[in-house]
Amino acid sequence: MKAKLESGIQLSRDGWEIVDFLDSLGIYGDQGTIDVEMGFAHFFFFYSRYWYLLKPWIGHFRRLDGNVDYYRDIELFWNDMVHYGTKQRGLIVSDPRYSRAEILEFLDEEISKAPNSA
Repeated sequence: MKAKLESGIQLSRDGWEIVDFLDSLGIYGDQGTIDVEMGFAHFFFFYSRYWYLLKPWIGHFRRLDGNVDYYRDIELFWNDMVHYGTKQRGLIVSDPRYSRAEILEFLDEEISKAPNSA
């Protein structure tokens, strides 16, 4: 992913729509509209994988603008869900969280379920 960023490959419009959706969930989490338990139960599977995939692009744009903390709510809500998951649901924290094969499988499933997919 780092090589793609350095080569100038841009995140697609669909990718940025996902970022905006995650940001909305993060804002709702920060405001308490969605509590962490609800967020974990309903969104963590997808939220966590998309955060893993999109974090390099978000970091790239943060650095471009002098480390402006763009999409901070995404990261804060993700951290809150990870903390909840480890304390309440037995989530195991590992680094990296997902293997390349797991991410490719996730993306293949997402693409196959998307409207207008082949």
